[in-house]
Amino acid sequence: MKRIMATGAGGPAGINFVLSLRLAPERLFIVGTEANQYFSYLAPTDKTYLVPKAGEEGYIDKLNEVIRKEKVEFLHAQTDSEVAVISENREKIEANLFLPSKETVKTCQDKLESAKIWIKKGVPTARTIEINSEKDVERAFEELGSPIWIRARHGAGGRGSTPASNVETALSWINYWRKRGVNWKFIAQENLPGRNIGFHSLWKEGELVTSMARERLEY
Repeated sequence: MKRIMATGAGGPAGINFVLSLRLAPERLFIVGTEANQYFSYLAPTDKTYLVPKAGEEGYIDKLNEVIRKEKVEFLHAQTDSEVAVISENREKIEANLFLPSKETVKTCQDKLESAKIWIKKGVPTARTIEINSEKDVERAFEELGSPIWIRARHGAGGRGSTPASNVETALSWINYWRKRGVNWKFIAQENLPGRNIGFHSLWKEGELVTSMARERLEY
C-alpha cells in the first residue's frame, strides 16, 4: 500500500486533495499534518499530526519525524506558505516530492512576476502595476481605468483583494492593512468583468497531464 503525506490536511484545499485521493481505485494510506490545532480534527486522513507553522523552528524536522515514523513515500505540500518552505528545503525532505524548480515556485507565488512572464510569452493577462506609492495608485487609474482590483502581491484565497473605483478607496484599503500590522506588497490590476473562472492543471516536465476549469460563484 502506498503511503502519502499531505500537509495542511485540515484546511479546505487539503481536505479536497485527500478526498480526491480516496477516489483512486487503489487503497492509499494517507497521513496528514496540520499547524492549526482546530483544523487538525477536520482532516479526513488515516493519521493526523500537529506540526509547527511553516517557517517556524522545527517545521522541517517535524515533517521528517512523521515521514520516518509512518514510512511515508511521497509528500504533497498544501497551502502556499508550506509549499514555499518545503520547496526551499526540498533537499532536506526525506520523501519524494512532485514540485517544479525553486525558481518556478517563487514565480508562481508572485502575482506580479507571473503577469510579467505571461505577457512576455503572449498569454492574455490582466494589466498589472506594482504599487509602492500614492503616485502608483494614481497611475493605475490613469492606465487601467476604473474600477481596478487592488490585491496582495503574494498569497492565496483572494488575499488583500478588493475592487476600487477611486484613488481614495484604493489607498484606504492599503492603509487599513498597514494599520493592522500587515506588511503585504500590493499590486493593481485591470478589472475583468464577467464570470470568475478558476483553472487547475497538472504538469510534468513541461507537458500538460490533465486540467479542469470551474466557475467561482462566491468567495
